Amino acid sequence: MTKKTYQDKDRDLDALLRDIETWFSGQGYQIQTNKTDGTWFLQAAKTEMWRKAIGASRAFNVLIQGQPKDFSVELSTGEWASNLTAGGVAAVLTGGATLLVSGLAAGWSKKIESDLWNFIDQKVMFGEKAKSVQELVVLKTQNSLEEKLKQLRDATIRVSLMRLRTMPKS
Repeated sequence: MTKKTYQDKDRDLDALLRDIETWFSGQGYQIQTNKTDGTWFLQAAKTEMWRKAIGASRAFNVLIQGQPKDFSVELSTGEWASNLTAGGVAAVLTGGATLLVSGLAAGWSKKIESDLWNFIDQKVMFGEKAKSVQELVVLKTQNSLEEKLKQLRDATIRVSLMRLRTMPKS
């Protein structure tokens, strides 16, 4: 488990969680997220059966806590105990070959964790700033206006097409 604290960053933590979710999804992970007041949690795992059989199934957990200006991010992986147990059973059945694969999977987890920290640090440094209440209201109004304009364009096109169909042919 590793944890970093970020101070005076003023970041949109919802956007940070979405970016991390996109990062994992792009690498073929299944994602679960949960958000409560001041806490964002994401769990990502590759769930192929062969991973479970050899003890290489690891879930990555990302916990974001705090407020946009001051927050922490904590990364951890699934329980060693369940992976070691599964790996031990598989090792007995396969003559130890799965221990090598499990060791490689653990090394790969460290590589992914390092890549994820680099990604998070970049997002915190250069990512979206937290939006004020006024900015959120403006964005909501803009989205509403854009949707109404789209509906108006669509209606205009439908009316024009109906007129073309009903015009007498010469």
